[in-house]
Amino acid sequence: TPDLLPDMDFPYVVIVTTSPGASPETVEADITKPMEQSMATLDQIKEVTSTSENSVSMVMLEFEDGVNMDTISVDIQQKISVLQGQWDDTVGAPYVLKINPSVLPVMVAAVSQEGKDVYELSDLVTDELTGKLEGISGVASVSVSGAVNGSSRRSPTQRNTPLFCCFPCASSAPAFVSIHTSRPANWSLQ
Repeated sequence: TPDLLPDMDFPYVVIVTTSPGASPETVEADITKPMEQSMATLDQIKEVTSTSENSVSMVMLEFEDGVNMDTISVDIQQKISVLQGQWDDTVGAPYVLKINPSVLPVMVAAVSQEGKDVYELSDLVTDELTGKLEGISGVASVSVSGAVNGSSRRSPTQRNTPLFCCFPCASSAPAFVSIHTSRPANWSLQ
């Protein structure tokens, strides 16, 4: 199937980082502010905005028109690598989303299960659900955001904590799975 969208570079990037069980104040102090300060030094940056919610930091970057987004992406990853060395083991790897219509998923699904904490839910999604979704005809790729490493020990306050929330939402929101298809999707995820 030919790509019907023109090749476009939008000068926007969103960086989403999870920290299961962290309050908005902790997310702001430990993740969002250092991320903002680091990203504000990028070449051709126009504006940096952010939100900090329970367990989730979202930093939005706007660049000057005409910026080479591939080069900027490398610079962003380098800055994130430096920041990650300062974070607790429970902080998830930042999810960097370049705003580009050809790479946006055709479906984003929230995943939750009563009684499972973020570690058990992460194992369920990465070990079982991802493979099943990839096996569906027409699914080009499946990516999981917000999963945490099971080797980190959890605290009692981290039960039923959301794994990932892409936009500001209720604290009961769970993990997201992005699904890219090689053809138009006409099925639903239950």
